[in-house]
Order: sequence, then structure tokens, then C-alpha cells
Amino acid sequence: MEEKTRMVHVRMPVELIREIDSFLKTHKGTKTTFIVGAVAERLRQEKARQNFKKLRGSLKPEDAPEWMSEGMGSHWVERLRREERNIPKWPTS
Repeated sequence: MEEKTRMVHVRMPVELIREIDSFLKTHKGTKTTFIVGAVAERLRQEKARQNFKKLRGSLKPEDAPEWMSEGMGSHWVERLRREERNIPKWPTS
């Protein structure tokens, strides 16, 4: 059976570690949970950026006429952003 987590040794700048520790004094969570969440969020952003670059220019205005109506494009973007905020919780132990 494969383990759900694995220990990874990572070197980090001392000042960054201090900042994380300081932040976590006033916020709930552990250093592990915070770092795993930060890495997961960064990966999500990078994947979205790569997908956007692949798809850029693939739609013409006539392919999505509803976006041309005032405010409809922004509603679509807001819905996508709400969905993106539902980041899965990764196991940390």
C-alpha cells in the first residue's frame, strides 16, 4: 500500500521561516499545513496559466456571443473564480 504522505527535506531562507512562524502565531494551522497549502495553490495557478496560454485565441467573438453582453463576461469569470477557491485539502500526516 502506498503512503499518502512522504517527508521531503527542503532548504528555505531563515527569514522566510521566521515570517511563516510569525504568521502562524496569529492564525490557526501548522507549518506543514501552511506550506502544503501554499505549494498546492501555486501549482493550481501555474496549471491554470499554462492552460490559458494553450487556449488563448481559440475562441472568436462569435463562438461565445453571450460574453459580448454587458456584464456577462464578468459573471462567467466570477463563477470560475468561486470554483477555483474550492481547493482540495491535501493530507499532511
